[in-house]
Amino acid sequence: MADRFRDACLQIVENRNTIDGRFSKVRRLGATGGIGCFSLLFSAVDNSSGRKVALKFYRPDKMGESYRWESFQREARILEGLAGQGDIVEWVAPLASFVETASVSGVPFPISFSYYAMELAVSDLETALASANWTPASLLSAFRCMCRAVQRVHTRRIAHRDIKPGNFLLLEEGGVKLSDFGTARQFDAVTRPLATGYTSPPGDLLYAAPETLAGLLDVDSELAFVADFFALGAILFEMFSGTKLGHHLAGQRLHDNLCLFGNVKPAQRQFVYDQVVNSIADGYPLPAMAAQGPGVPPCIRDRVDDLYRCLAALNYHKRLTDFQTIFRRIDTCLLILRYEEKFRRWREQKERFREAREAKRKRLATALSTKLNGVLK
Repeated sequence: MADRFRDACLQIVENRNTIDGRFSKVRRLGATGGIGCFSLLFSAVDNSSGRKVALKFYRPDKMGESYRWESFQREARILEGLAGQGDIVEWVAPLASFVETASVSGVPFPISFSYYAMELAVSDLETALASANWTPASLLSAFRCMCRAVQRVHTRRIAHRDIKPGNFLLLEEGGVKLSDFGTARQFDAVTRPLATGYTSPPGDLLYAAPETLAGLLDVDSELAFVADFFALGAILFEMFSGTKLGHHLAGQRLHDNLCLFGNVKPAQRQFVYDQVVNSIADGYPLPAMAAQGPGVPPCIRDRVDDLYRCLAALNYHKRLTDFQTIFRRIDTCLLILRYEEKFRRWREQKERFREAREAKRKRLATALSTKLNGVLK
């Protein structure tokens, strides 16, 4: 029934000549209008600019789920507030609504459609990683853009809370941009949270930080900022290893064990967690990136592996959360890749110099020993 209603909604939107006199040639994205349980995605021509854009609709049959509807409204507001920011999917038009009347057994039935418009992408990072051939340099460059996008939203006191490859969009002209702010939370004096507690952690569990799985956001909601860095580390691991870090950790039953902290009273939860977080980190060592596949060139392998480990540190107190340090490490890897051959020759020259210096030291030591033996005789 739900699938039939979804398809009916897709057809109703597609059958409109124009939407609000501005958007025409509306077509669903993919066979089902995206994969969202609460949204429908379309491409359309923006008659005011002549370019193709994306329209994101809230599913009319989900209007009864107030949290999801408020999340959709929040996403539209946040995206509008980020308009003009680089590395963020571009906002095109604010939240708007229209009503269509359908006939159900001959009885007119009004259906309310709400949507907003944004930049149209050609793919997302998750799909592209599975199908495209990326060079190590292009992976690092894309990752740098992703980190810069998160920096932009953090600077505006917004925690994304659902950082994952599927929420980074690839554009036709190139570039990677952050999208999907339905789970994001803005921390300011006027914006209220949509929920004061969570029956399950926000976002995708495969990219959720340990403290998120342990329910610490119910105690200190601003830990969401630190959790975004963990997700970036998990993505970096995936980009170069071809496997999801969350699967490794779940396979060790870390996720199940962390969820047990939900049984601890909120007033004590963070204190208890902080007492054992070092033991958790020691007991569940992060996998070596290189052991998962040959995705990292030897010249930067240790550096990339260390960057991912610092970002995805299980102990949030020890996690790398300084963007300038992150950018510097990425830029160093890119520089090494750019001059890989020169770097290799430099290392070989440095090794030869070290060996020559060591040989000279041994010769001098031998000569000195011989001379001393002659004096002593």
